[in-house]
Amino acid sequence: MIFFEENTGKTSGSAVKFVNNNFPAELIRFHKPHPTNLIKRYILAMIQESLLRCELIELNNETEEDTE
Repeated sequence: MIFFEENTGKTSGSAVKFVNNNFPAELIRFHKPHPTNLIKRYILAMIQESLLRCELIELNNETEEDTE
């Protein structure tokens, strides 16, 4: 269950698209970060939401107090 980068063509610029054959309607699209390689927080949240919808990840809502 892996997302892979799909080639969007020569005119896509910094845009990238990730697809998963098991979840064809669930595309992850964003622009590659530049001039630095730091991904913005809202992009990470968008990716996380997509992975949650596909049930590829689960959130662990435990805090340190819950584990003591």
